[in-house]
Amino acid sequence: LAWPPWMRPKSRRLPPRLLAVAALVPTGQPLAEIGAHDARFSMRLLEDGRVPRAIEVELADDRLKSAREELARRSELLAALSENEKSIILKEKLELRVGSGFGPLMPREVSTVVIAGMGGSTIQHILE
Repeated sequence: LAWPPWMRPKSRRLPPRLLAVAALVPTGQPLAEIGAHDARFSMRLLEDGRVPRAIEVELADDRLKSAREELARRSELLAALSENEKSIILKEKLELRVGSGFGPLMPREVSTVVIAGMGGSTIQHILE
């Protein structure tokens, strides 16, 4: 699902902080992101072929609205570029779940978890 750099939509760009985190994610391992918000981080790793699948976890269903909108936007763009197969793959490999912290994840379901979109005390609480 890799995009040539000149075709990357602005919504696909990650801030330097998240690019640094992305560089630490092992290639070829399933990923979960706690505190997903818009899911751009996981979508970027999926599109670049860095992870085979991703699970986005957010505390409330209404907070996943941005993730659903971003997924729809990217899928439409891929379809417009005659990349329907990539659009379907993106939808199949990204799962959105509601819950707190690690609660929605099954044991050993993923090998990498990213918790980067919240304050330090909240991250500490999730890890405890």
